[in-house]
Amino acid sequence: MKIYNAIMSSILLLFVTTAVTFGQVIKPVNDPDFNAKVARPAYTKNYPKVLFDEAHFNANVAVERYKAFADLITNDGYQVAINEEKFTPKTLEGYAVLVIADAAGAKGIERFDAPAFTVEESGAIGEWVRSGGSLLLIAGATPYGKAAENLARALGVEMSNGRANDKANRDPDAPLSSILYTRENKLLADHSITQGRDSTEQINRVLTYTGQSLKGPENSVAFLKLADTAVESPGISTADIKAAMSEPVKTADSNSAEKSAPEKALPQKGLPPGAIGIHAKNEVSAAGRAQGIAFTFGKGRVVVLGESDVLAAKLLRGQIARLKGKDSLPIGMNAPGNDNRQLALNIMHWLSGLLPVNDAAPRIDAQTAVRNSNISPAVTTINAKTNETIEAAKKEAPASSQPERKKMAAPAFSVTSLEGKQYDLASLRGKVVVLNFWFLGCPPCVAEVPELNKLVAEFKDKNVVFLALALDDEKALRSFLKEKEFKYQVVPNASDIIMGKYEVSIFPTHIILDAEGNIVSELIGNKRLDDLRVALQRTVAGQATKTVAP
Repeated sequence: MKIYNAIMSSILLLFVTTAVTFGQVIKPVNDPDFNAKVARPAYTKNYPKVLFDEAHFNANVAVERYKAFADLITNDGYQVAINEEKFTPKTLEGYAVLVIADAAGAKGIERFDAPAFTVEESGAIGEWVRSGGSLLLIAGATPYGKAAENLARALGVEMSNGRANDKANRDPDAPLSSILYTRENKLLADHSITQGRDSTEQINRVLTYTGQSLKGPENSVAFLKLADTAVESPGISTADIKAAMSEPVKTADSNSAEKSAPEKALPQKGLPPGAIGIHAKNEVSAAGRAQGIAFTFGKGRVVVLGESDVLAAKLLRGQIARLKGKDSLPIGMNAPGNDNRQLALNIMHWLSGLLPVNDAAPRIDAQTAVRNSNISPAVTTINAKTNETIEAAKKEAPASSQPERKKMAAPAFSVTSLEGKQYDLASLRGKVVVLNFWFLGCPPCVAEVPELNKLVAEFKDKNVVFLALALDDEKALRSFLKEKEFKYQVVPNASDIIMGKYEVSIFPTHIILDAEGNIVSELIGNKRLDDLRVALQRTVAGQATKTVAP
């Protein structure tokens, strides 16, 4: 274990982290301007010791994605140490609060099935809490609910491992799909955590960013209660991901084309016409469930959160930020107008005993908690975190009427097409570039190919380069191209560029780069091809004007 304060002085880099679900990569970065100062620290002596777990492939750790949270509670008087071992009674000895955030049982796609904790570890944590310890367990949307299921079950908590959504209660200005909890919409329940020590600490507005749903034991208080309008897409498994990645769509000429498309790649409500996300097609009601619960367990206290960005302080970049015309957007404790920051402090104050236990939450023992638990069987379908977020993003006007957007330098890339031609951003300077982000399991992507071919022919002599960057491998693409012509230069295995550098989450996406290497237009869906043509004409005309200018 390492004492948090001792290692913070050596952290000089802004850590970049990745929230991954199949079909997307969002790369938020810690907000360097987040104010972690506490005007009235809860502890100025007798500092409670907090153990922060980093031994279970955690997506959120104290020196990276949860740095803001760790800084905040340190300034509030907590002494934070980092755990790098499996949990045992000895590991937990001497600590007042244990924080576990987005633990996993493996790296890569295997984490979608693997439990994060052994039975022995879950038992050790349960006994430690029962004897007077306090636990903050944070498990966001799939796969983290599945990973924490054994531990949650031992505490009497049911985790859905899905992805919750509530269109009736969201913040339209939030950069991601959000769920809004306020006193006005009655989703923010009265509890010591939401009341604080006095009126200056009262919580009035909390924003979560999708996440999963929870159902606590009978004695729990749902302080972040999901509305009756909330729904949830089931979680995903390793097998789902492998199957979806390996199933190409047959050509439009095939009678079985519709059947051959992966079941998970379907048009999704909330996306532009002709666009898809990779998602679960079956939504179920999440009424009666929650995203924040608090309860006593023996002599100890437990808070469980079904969403992790609520206590982070990050800046979101990439496609959604670009669609709002900004370089980055705040999510979490740094989002203006929300009380997420105070919520983090209040949760810790309740766990460390500064705030009283609510009368509405009678104590029960561990055996009763397990008996009250009713864990649902695992569900296995595909979904993606930003599939619903496009509604919160700026809806672009037709290209012909769009105002001039702020120019943004395109991320550098170097690729080789199936024809063996090499392209990199530097060598493409002086040319207009059209990038098509697609994959074979995307029906609208495949359906638009004939129209894209017409676009190539139309701009044949206009010094334009057309690149189609695909998620699929070379073998699958060559098989597809034997039956269907695609006049773009097709680039295989481009997921690092698509989902990494360009952070694209909706397919198909078309991006136009001007001759200086700037992103000048971004269009989503195959119903925007006329807009794509107009935007391309405008970009080419602008370049021609620069070329002949004296």
